Amino acid sequence: MPDDGRLERARAWFQQIRTAGPGSLPQFSPITIEDESLTRTERSAVGRAVAAPDICLIAADAPSAERIARATAREAALRGERVLLLAEADSRRTRLEELRPVATAVRNRRWWSLTYWQAEPDAVGKFDRLLQELTAAEPPGLTVCPPDKLHTAAGRWDRLISLNSDRLTEADATALAARADRWVFLGAAGQAGWWSDLRTLLADETWVREGDRLRCRLRHDADQSQLSSEPVADTPDVELRFDRASELAEVVFSADTTLFAAKNFLAEQMEAWPIDLDAQSITWDESAERIIACAGCGDRPTAIPREVEPGIRELIADRTGSLPWFTYGIEFDRSEGWNRTSAEAWLAGRFPAVSRVVTV
Repeated sequence: MPDDGRLERARAWFQQIRTAGPGSLPQFSPITIEDESLTRTERSAVGRAVAAPDICLIAADAPSAERIARATAREAALRGERVLLLAEADSRRTRLEELRPVATAVRNRRWWSLTYWQAEPDAVGKFDRLLQELTAAEPPGLTVCPPDKLHTAAGRWDRLISLNSDRLTEADATALAARADRWVFLGAAGQAGWWSDLRTLLADETWVREGDRLRCRLRHDADQSQLSSEPVADTPDVELRFDRASELAEVVFSADTTLFAAKNFLAEQMEAWPIDLDAQSITWDESAERIIACAGCGDRPTAIPREVEPGIRELIADRTGSLPWFTYGIEFDRSEGWNRTSAEAWLAGRFPAVSRVVTV
């Protein structure tokens, strides 16, 4: 790649995010994807990835990750972008290249060629049908390149889409970012290193891990290097961290503290109940008694007994990874006066931003 300053610009972008946080990035609205071959969650991920003006990180396992990557690449290319998708070529592409010399020989009636006489029946028809399928799947502007062949894909793209990004080093990721102006990185959840750090940063999560301890970030704009700390007098395993203005910025709990216990502590001691929730991936489940905003409801464990507000309960479930719990939904009690309209308004007011991080 020519040394024209692209790599340094990519490094500067990632450094800016570390310094200023995701709040410095422009807001955007996801687009609607109508592809019925994708699940609802996959369509939501594609809609957000295509709309993101800079970066989108998607945690998804195979084969869902590949479906999302290819659909994102296609949608972006159909919108006029030059897209580089780092993935293995479609098996139809390999078959097309096998048929290409055969179809050429038959079309040009090269009867003196051995390829002409060895052509299988309807070789030209098979070639044309495959070409039509691939043109629909890989519109003009989309380049699909195996990761180990990236050096042969010269040039610069509007958008780069990378599978298995959890396996990249920070240097590798920065080098890839230098090849395009927008980026979609897909990888598995629960991986440490560059991938995990960037996901945590971009998600602007309140609840994170610090080593084996649970940390609640009450001030996301606090300068970590300027924080002072002191233990709670009657609970010494809980650490309070203050910024230079003596405002509480973080609370750090012991290794064996559960998310529910930590939330109870904050509610009782500070009248706060911080929640991490991807409100853009919500689906709704309504009954005569309650309304549930689901963000990956799964088997729906019992709601925690404490109310966030009158008639509102947070739903917490277990998961694998560094933080073994997550908020999978919010339950609204109709007997307390909640309805679908007021529930949607409450979510929009508390979680207004569209995150650049999606978990499928």
